[in-house]
Amino acid sequence: MTITDFTMFPDLSRVVSRFRLRADENPLICHRDLELVFAELPKFTSTEAQLASTLDRWLYFLKTARDLTAIPQSLAVEPAIVHAFEIANRAGWTEEELDELEKREMWIGEQRHILELARAAEQKAQEAEQKGAVRGRAEGRAEGKAETLLRQLRRRFHSVSAEMETRVLNADGPQLDDWLDRFVDAKALTDVFTDRVH
Repeated sequence: MTITDFTMFPDLSRVVSRFRLRADENPLICHRDLELVFAELPKFTSTEAQLASTLDRWLYFLKTARDLTAIPQSLAVEPAIVHAFEIANRAGWTEEELDELEKREMWIGEQRHILELARAAEQKAQEAEQKGAVRGRAEGRAEGKAETLLRQLRRRFHSVSAEMETRVLNADGPQLDDWLDRFVDAKALTDVFTDRVH
């Protein structure tokens, strides 16, 4: 499409004109897939309130872009027009202004990155805390079972060696459960511990 800021075809009334190629030798031969399209901005007279299509919004933007200080709400619905406005807006900036904008955008990007890292760190800390809490509860339960087993062993068998006490205190939950079950029917310490710790 060719867009002009002057009238190319005064005899045609439409804003957008399409021309298909025809053969000089035989005008009946027309290539429908080859056409030239012209949009003449002076012929576009719709107001902002009358914009009804994407084409209308683009033509309005192209005709009024140099006078716009902000993107009108009626054009903001088209992301591509918003992007074009930003590019057109930057075109008139000085090198210092563009440099300042680039620094500001880099700073904003860095702040977003820092925020993302902080969120990720916070999430990892929460996950570690939850895992720690679960592990802590499991360790607490195992410690309680160990103390219970030692108390019962001392009560029934009167003494528990330092080696056996260390073994019980270092055992995990399932092992302690097994020993507690065996303790119920145990006649001697060797009935509780399968490898006969003395």
